[in-house]
Amino acid sequence: MPSVGTATRYDPLYPGASETFNSSGTFNLPPGIHIVNVQLTGATGNSGASGNDGGAGNDGNAGTAGNGGAAGNAGGAGNSGNAGNSGNNGARGNGGAAGTGNAGNSGTAGNAGGGGGGGGGGGAGSAGVKGLPGTAGNPGGAGNAAPGGGNGGAGGAGGNGAQVLQPGAAGSPGSAGNSGGNGNVGSNGNVGSFNNGAAGNPGNAGANGNAGNAGTGATSGGAGGSGNAGSDGNAGNAGADGNAGADGNTGGTTSFVGNANNLTAVGGAGGNGGAAGTGGSAGAAGTGNAGADGNPGNAGNNGAAGNGGSAGNSGNPGSAGNAGTRGNGGSRGNGGTFGGGGNGGAGSGNTAGNIGSPDGNRSSFGNGGAGGTGGTAGAAGGRGGRPNNGNPGTGGNSGSSGNAGGNGNNGSGATSGNSGNAGANGNAGNAGANGNANAGGSGGAGNSGGSGNSGSSGTTNNTNVRLTVAQEAIAVTVPSNGQAVVTWGRQ
Repeated sequence: MPSVGTATRYDPLYPGASETFNSSGTFNLPPGIHIVNVQLTGATGNSGASGNDGGAGNDGNAGTAGNGGAAGNAGGAGNSGNAGNSGNNGARGNGGAAGTGNAGNSGTAGNAGGGGGGGGGGGAGSAGVKGLPGTAGNPGGAGNAAPGGGNGGAGGAGGNGAQVLQPGAAGSPGSAGNSGGNGNVGSNGNVGSFNNGAAGNPGNAGANGNAGNAGTGATSGGAGGSGNAGSDGNAGNAGADGNAGADGNTGGTTSFVGNANNLTAVGGAGGNGGAAGTGGSAGAAGTGNAGADGNPGNAGNNGAAGNGGSAGNSGNPGSAGNAGTRGNGGSRGNGGTFGGGGNGGAGSGNTAGNIGSPDGNRSSFGNGGAGGTGGTAGAAGGRGGRPNNGNPGTGGNSGSSGNAGGNGNNGSGATSGNSGNAGANGNAGNAGANGNANAGGSGGAGNSGGSGNSGSSGTTNNTNVRLTVAQEAIAVTVPSNGQAVVTWGRQ
């Protein structure tokens, strides 16, 4: 009877078998199987590519066209036009107008004079006691002063009394009042104004000069030259050789990897590429015809007329007139006359004193003084004289006119006209027509490239391995054209 260990090495329920892999997969070992034969074949290498066909030969170049005949020479230039005439000088500018002076204003009137004071009253004499002289009368009172006037005069002395009951003599008349003062002097008139003289006008510009004469006729051009013959074209280039075919790729590797047993079979090498085709033959060269003769040149144009002379410069402006002098101010007005003092009244008291002289037209004046007392009262003194208004000041003198401005200077001389332009050259003759060119022959076709070589077969790896674990998953990698054959049996 077999031992336990021997029994585990044999299992009639799982006989041996074989599994072929044409693509990648996973190998699982059945239970009880231990000896496994693995045959791995690498993929065959790819064939080399065919060589490219040779290129066709290039066409021959066209013949060069013949050159045209040279153009005729241009006609000679016309003569230059004559110079223009000189421009006229500018006129002189007018002188500036004279300035004017205005008159000064009149002076103001003087103030009125003060009124005179009133005259003093006469003194009265008293009656004498029998056999005794009378008592002198008292002096009259002083007259009142007018506003701005003098004081009134003193009263006269009283008369002496007579003897033995006779009336006393009349008192003396009072003194005349003081004269009033003169009025204040009037103020000066304002100073007159003045104007500046205006500047003169500028002179006119000179006229343009006359145009110059036209140039004389031009000469004809010479005849054109003959055309040159065309040259033959160059032969075409040979066709380029084709490229060699590319080498094939190396075949893929087949592998059996697992349980520390790593088995591989390398793929075959790629085939070599085919040979390149040869290029076609070159085309024949074209031929060229001669060009036509050129035409003769045309005659040159006449010269243009000269330009007119430039205009003269403008005259300078006249100088400005002198400023007028200022007018003098008016003289001051005289002061008003003073009023006279009033005369004293009579001593008897019957006749008042006279009005003071001079007696003006103003309303202010002094009153007369009262009469003196005594035996008989003296008459009152006359009123003071009235003042007059002052005379107005005289008008200021007119300012004198300024001097007229001087005339402007004449404009400077005009310049001569420019010379006329030279005549244009005649037109050149037309060039001869080009010769016709014949096309070159076509190039020959290229030869075909050779076929590529086949790739070599991959290597084969036939190996026995011992596997002890059932249901062990082993990765099997199979490339295109590769193969893996796994065979197992009882141990």
